[in-house]
Amino acid sequence: MFIKPGDNPNPICTKCTGDQKNAPSLGLTIIKGMKRNGMKFEDGTILDPRDGKVYDAVMELSPDGQKLTVRGYLGITFLGRSQVWKRLPQTALAEVDPAVIAAHMPAPPEKPAQKQQPSPPQRPKGAAAK
Repeated sequence: MFIKPGDNPNPICTKCTGDQKNAPSLGLTIIKGMKRNGMKFEDGTILDPRDGKVYDAVMELSPDGQKLTVRGYLGITFLGRSQVWKRLPQTALAEVDPAVIAAHMPAPPEKPAQKQQPSPPQRPKGAAAK
């Protein structure tokens, strides 16, 4: 989100419908239903939070995994618009407010606790080993 001076710093999607109506724009699910086909994703939808409209969508990931071409369209892909989204470097995450990360990024999976092996029985002091 690129908020201009004077704009609400925490905008909501007033034009969205359904369960996303009046939801905070930050964290809004805008892409739904995509099915992966190699490096392409098809049969999904994309929400434009500026006007609340939902469009058919396709996406394609570049071979290096650094660019995602997202196309929203009406009926046929020819009647649409594409955007190229570039992956940020891992170092960019350090610049994000920790509260945003906690609210919108899944926590890393916890490692399963290691099973402790039962300790061998203790010999009484002074007992000889056999």
